[in-house]
Amino acid sequence: MKSPIIEAISICKSYKLGNMEMPVLRGIDLTIFKGEIVALMGPSGSGKSTLLGILGGLDLPTTGKILLDGIDITRLPESKLAEIRGKKIGFVFQAYNLVSTLTALENVMLPSFFVKGQKKDPEELLELVGLSHRKSNKPNELSGGEQQRVAIARALINSPKILFCDEPTGNLDTKTETKILNIFKKLRTEFDTTIFLVTHSKDVAKTADRVIYIRDGRLERETNAEKIKN
Repeated sequence: MKSPIIEAISICKSYKLGNMEMPVLRGIDLTIFKGEIVALMGPSGSGKSTLLGILGGLDLPTTGKILLDGIDITRLPESKLAEIRGKKIGFVFQAYNLVSTLTALENVMLPSFFVKGQKKDPEELLELVGLSHRKSNKPNELSGGEQQRVAIARALINSPKILFCDEPTGNLDTKTETKILNIFKKLRTEFDTTIFLVTHSKDVAKTADRVIYIRDGRLERETNAEKIKN
């Protein structure tokens, strides 16, 4: 059995609204294993994106802890946490967040300037996502699906161990969604990349090894992706 890469232990998250505490996550316990694809599903407002942000070190829980490769990232100073995010974690969001003045190749290369350590070849990454012929194009010259594939390549430049994806195909048509999902499968096969997906799409969830359901800030149940009904 593969070893854990992420362990969430008793994670709670709440926000203050005036004098009131608004709970978003209520005691989350979750383990993600190396090389695994996990999909998180649930209704809007259930805490999906909040949990993703905490697992990826973008936000801190109110209580509880997150272990990344055995390191409690909730207790690290921001400078050290940023270093770990840069080296071990990649993010792909529904909004592509590409720099409009840079070419596809330059966008892929951008994170590599801020982090020391092992880097992947940016041109090989564009080839991996099927966009080597578009490396000199700027975002406004690319379709939505092409921009998302550039964003995926960019997320991989620093050789992350885990990729967090928040609705990565939410703006895409079915054909393009299939291309993105095939890329995720390829990443797991070729690089043993761990992938954690937040999605509303059953088709996206079906590509995962496990599907976890969240409701009202609590993990409700878990199922094998093969059991998802159309």
